[in-house]
Amino acid sequence: MDIHGYLSGAQAAAAKPAPTTPQASPASGPGAPGGIAAALALPATMTTFGRLGAVAGCDGCDVPLPGIGPHDFGAAQRVHEAAPEPAAVQMRLGPHADASRFVVRAYPDARQASLAWFASRLFGALGLVTPTAILVRGCAAAYDGTLDATRVFLATPYLPGYSSLGRWLESDAASRVVDGAAPRAQGAARAFDRLGEGQPGDDANRWRTQRCAMLPDIYQCELERQYLAALWLDNRTLCDAAMENVGIWRDQNDLPHVMTVEFGACLCADALNDIDAPPQRMDGAAPPWVDRTRVSCNAVGTPFVRRLAGFVPHAHEKTIRDELRQPDGVRAVAAEMAFRLGRIDAATIRPWAADACQLAREAQALAGHGDDTRDADALVDHVMARRGEVLRHLGGELTARAWARLYPTRAAAISAQQALFLALAPAARTTGLA
Repeated sequence: MDIHGYLSGAQAAAAKPAPTTPQASPASGPGAPGGIAAALALPATMTTFGRLGAVAGCDGCDVPLPGIGPHDFGAAQRVHEAAPEPAAVQMRLGPHADASRFVVRAYPDARQASLAWFASRLFGALGLVTPTAILVRGCAAAYDGTLDATRVFLATPYLPGYSSLGRWLESDAASRVVDGAAPRAQGAARAFDRLGEGQPGDDANRWRTQRCAMLPDIYQCELERQYLAALWLDNRTLCDAAMENVGIWRDQNDLPHVMTVEFGACLCADALNDIDAPPQRMDGAAPPWVDRTRVSCNAVGTPFVRRLAGFVPHAHEKTIRDELRQPDGVRAVAAEMAFRLGRIDAATIRPWAADACQLAREAQALAGHGDDTRDADALVDHVMARRGEVLRHLGGELTARAWARLYPTRAAAISAQQALFLALAPAARTTGLA
């Protein structure tokens, strides 16, 4: 990715006026009359194939964010010809080939599904490109043949321009990126590619890890942003072995972005872990990226933290100033993420937490699984405490302000992207998709 093209894209984004909070439509979501028992109809804005509102702020429109749901997916049909995805199924809303498609993910219960939705909103609130997520119901038969009408799923629009990182690293597009970054090393890179062809299992995973580490710094910046966001939200499977939970998405201007698509392990929600156990804390003196197990149980996290490994948040003032002047340097990335985190407050995210907790309670009560007693305020306190810890390890608010003074155009573009989420958050409980 060309840094000048990246910054010009930021300038164009900054020129767009920030969206205004829309008027609330008739009540929707779990707090609406009838609650979760009355699934919401899916509106026209989310049924335009692969376009409107698929990735908020990045697909050429300013469609308001949808409410949490659950939305009616009773008409959804499984797309059998689609390539298989881990723990996800492609569905189309109608019999026609050009009907709107979604990627639908199942979770053990509504509690984890609602936490995944909440985490996706928090990713978006950072201004990172994030697929627009909704909770849906009525598609259990299409998903796996079961007839449980109370099951809640997470659905995101199918993105034709998206490829998982592991799959993308094996593509010609990745080869061109690596070759362009180091033209003198093209021969070695191509020989490395040939060695990776047909490698099974763990060997293929190691090959992808090494290939990922060969990406130029501008891609490393994108990976590091996702990694730092994962630290904030305790996403323990960002760096899965096959690199399937994060990937490359090309926007309407054909610019590549790294995107997280699986949020099920965020906020201690992963079924493979003890979801009632306290999350890993980050209040020690050592930066959290020194311990790579924080977002991964294996060494695949290495390419995500290759440059962060030697980064320390506090240094001599002149050193910080000099390093911040490198726009794709690790100090600038850390300060940029501190800027993003610093614009998020408890009042903004509390309505989302309330929606997630209320939907989980109502869904589990409807399914006869007992009452979920999670408290929205406690969830917000937990998220904000982790925000403060990550912010400190990134250099704090002073460094964030210094970065914003150096890169006002970039800061304005990020603020505009965040405003799509932050300005609309208070209306999330009552603004549905209609």
